[in-house]
Amino acid sequence: MIEQSRSTSRRKMLHHLISAAIPGCNPSTPDAQKTTNSIINRIEHEGRSTSSNTSNNAQPNTGEQLGQSKLQDQIIDIDTVNCLFSDIAACTKFLSALPRYQQRTMIEPSPVSLDEARLLTIQKQALAVQLRYEYEGKEWWDTLMLQKDSVRLIRIAHSLNSQNPSSNSKN
Repeated sequence: MIEQSRSTSRRKMLHHLISAAIPGCNPSTPDAQKTTNSIINRIEHEGRSTSSNTSNNAQPNTGEQLGQSKLQDQIIDIDTVNCLFSDIAACTKFLSALPRYQQRTMIEPSPVSLDEARLLTIQKQALAVQLRYEYEGKEWWDTLMLQKDSVRLIRIAHSLNSQNPSSNSKN
């Protein structure tokens, strides 16, 4: 029952994301609902195919053995990046955004607001931006790595009931 509720919530969020990415899309029309359902079904099918393929191959530890969700890694376009920022603002509890300006640095990045992170990403003023937020009882870390014509999204979820790396304080 809980899993079905999560699935429904996830589908609603995907409907919102996809509808927002299609110019002039009215999500309440039957054609738009059919299109977004088709896209969501394809995404879910590809996700199942990917997870079954990776379990048969030697892959780096993605955290699943440590009680974390699988690592998700995909290339997205700027329109999808904008939708991602809008969805995080509207549907989650935003925690922080950490930009990375240099490839190798020992300096901890200073947090920025969600709006500043969006600008840094869209204007490609940082190498990467990590967004941290709570959604469906988990803390999600989305790392947006800026590439020439796209953005690489790396996503991992951390269970809130286990020790959380972002909640550790430094003394």
